[in-house]
Amino acid sequence: MRNRFHEKIVLVTGAAGNLGRAYSAAFAAEGAAVGLIDIDGEAAEAVAAKIAATGARAVGFGGDITDDSAMEALIGNCIETLGGVDILVNNAAIFDNLASYVGEGLRAPSLGTRVSTDHWRRVFEVNVFAAVTLARLCRPSMIERGGGVIVNQCSSSAWSTVGAYGVSKLAQRGVTLCLAQELAADNIRVVGIAPGLIGASQMTEELMAQKPGYKEMSHFVLDNQLIKRFANVEDLLPMVLLLSSDDGSFITGQTILVDGGFVKNIG
Repeated sequence: MRNRFHEKIVLVTGAAGNLGRAYSAAFAAEGAAVGLIDIDGEAAEAVAAKIAATGARAVGFGGDITDDSAMEALIGNCIETLGGVDILVNNAAIFDNLASYVGEGLRAPSLGTRVSTDHWRRVFEVNVFAAVTLARLCRPSMIERGGGVIVNQCSSSAWSTVGAYGVSKLAQRGVTLCLAQELAADNIRVVGIAPGLIGASQMTEELMAQKPGYKEMSHFVLDNQLIKRFANVEDLLPMVLLLSSDDGSFITGQTILVDGGFVKNIG
C-alpha cells in the first residue's frame, strides 16, 4: 500500500454515504488523518470509528453544509481537532429523482419548470453553494500549510443537464474552474471527478420496482456506455487519490470523467 497522504489531513463531506465512506477509508489507508462530515453526525462518527479501528486517525463531525455559520464553527472544530486541512473533498450532494425522467428527460431534456423554485434552490444550496463556502473556510488553513487540494464530486449528468441536479453539476464544473484560477496563487489545486451511474448492476429487482423507471434508466446508461458494465465505487478511488496527491500535481481546473465512455464529446 502506498503512503501518499502521510501527515495530510483530509475533510470529506457526505462521509456517511457509500461514496463518502469509501473515499474516507481510501485516504486513511494511505496515511491521511480524515475528518468525516455528514448531516447525520452519528453516522459520521460510526464510520470514523470503523476507520479508526484500522489504526488510522479518523473523526466524525455532524453538520448541515448549507448552514454557513454552523459550517464556520464546524470547520474550525475540524482544524482544531485534526491540526488543519490539506485536502477538501466536496462529496455531499442531493439528487433529483432522475428515474422519473426516463423516456423523456434523458432523451429530450425539457425539464425545469416542473419542479418548484424551492427545489432548485435546495439542490443548488447543497451541490454548488456549499462547495464554495467550504472552500472559503478551508482556504486559510491550506495556505498556512503550504497549499492544498479541493476535489468537487461532480457527475456525468453535468454533460446532459437533465433537471436541477444536472444543471447544478454543470454549475459545479464552472465553480471548479473559477476556484482553480482564484486559488492557484495560494498553491491550491481545484479539480472535479465526474462518474456515471454507480452500482446500478447491484440493485435488486425490488429496489428497481420501488423507483419507477430506474430499471429503464439503468439500461439506457449501459447501452450508451462504451464499457459494458456499471461502475462500482472502487472504480473512482484511483482517480480521486491521484487528483488529490502529488501524482496529480499538474492537474487543476479540470473535471475528469470516469463514466465508462458514456459522455462522448471533443472540447
